[in-house]
Amino acid sequence: MPFRGGYVGRILRVNLSSRSAFIEPLNESVAEKFIGGSGYAAWLIYRETPMDIDPLDPSNKLIFMTGPLTGTITPSAGRYTVCAISPLTGIWAESHAAGYWGPELKFAGFDGVVVEGRSEKPVYLWIHESGCEIRDAKHLWGLDTYSCEDALKKELSPEVKVASIGPAGENLVKYANIINDRGRAAGRCGIGAVMGSKNLKAVAVKGSVRIIPAAEEDKLASYVKKLYITIRSHPTVQIYSSYGTDGIMSMMYEYGDVPIKHFTEGIWSRIENISGEAMAKKVLKRNWACFRCPIACGRIVEVKNGPYKTEEGMGPEYETTASLGAL
Repeated sequence: MPFRGGYVGRILRVNLSSRSAFIEPLNESVAEKFIGGSGYAAWLIYRETPMDIDPLDPSNKLIFMTGPLTGTITPSAGRYTVCAISPLTGIWAESHAAGYWGPELKFAGFDGVVVEGRSEKPVYLWIHESGCEIRDAKHLWGLDTYSCEDALKKELSPEVKVASIGPAGENLVKYANIINDRGRAAGRCGIGAVMGSKNLKAVAVKGSVRIIPAAEEDKLASYVKKLYITIRSHPTVQIYSSYGTDGIMSMMYEYGDVPIKHFTEGIWSRIENISGEAMAKKVLKRNWACFRCPIACGRIVEVKNGPYKTEEGMGPEYETTASLGAL
């Protein structure tokens, strides 16, 4: 039975070695059995990738996939997953990111992108409703992800969404990330190194649809209305909304989760200085939310004066603050 909502029904296949691309239909029975982007990607990699493959070999698949809720009216439905064989572990890799890139891929008419092969020179993908273009990225190679995103917005459209690698991915660092929306990270398993091994600098997407319809939109809307109330009334959500994920710093300190001097000490009198409450008081400019997210845990911050003066940008998360601020 064909899908009546959620998925758009198309997968983009790109071979960088031959500089070719084609569209294949989403396998509906597989999408029903292996629900979500990671499930579908796992099925593809199991069928098409040898067990003993070198993760940086051109034949390794790099798969960007969305799930049936991505781009719908469902709360926090902005996530996508990137899957491959990991250069860090040599086995299955999946890494998830939020923001707006995932929904935009579906708005352009694709549930996922399967990339294989290796380009002779740096390239980026420009994906839109008419298909896909493989474009030269010589002028982008060497840029960090912020600069790359800025350059592609200027080159293509201010509304384009970009997922890219920085110098770490280009140089095949085994824990390199893929970054979208100026700070949302597919940060696990070294997936950025796989992208770099293909000489693929970025994937830029832009569609015109603004929401993916559900099979029974009225029922979903009724459920979502109740769900929003439940989400917004949850104590943890209120902490995240007010102080970001760093709002749990004091609690995690009490649990012993904060790696003070690489977990060689358990007490630090200045822990409150790196808490979400301190960040909100000192550097917070405004909240930032991913696609249809009622939590808005993202932080836009700026340090205006002093030796650590910075321009406006994404604020720290709990994991970065705990990992770097307490060492």
